[in-house]
Amino acid sequence: MYLSAAHQTRGQPAASRALLGAIRSFLALGDRLGGAIYRRMLESGDTDPGTRSDTRETIRGASAR
Repeated sequence: MYLSAAHQTRGQPAASRALLGAIRSFLALGDRLGGAIYRRMLESGDTDPGTRSDTRETIRGASAR
């Protein structure tokens, strides 16, 4: 669902928030696809700094478990 939302809102601020939701979902499931989505988010270059920071904190929290 989050990946679909990110695709449909590409280029808008909502897209990066949707990708963050997807990352959180995959990490909660224990799936490493969250890291690949994070790299995609960084490569896009249109993610606001606040969302990037939230994403880094989410990934660090998941790896600490």
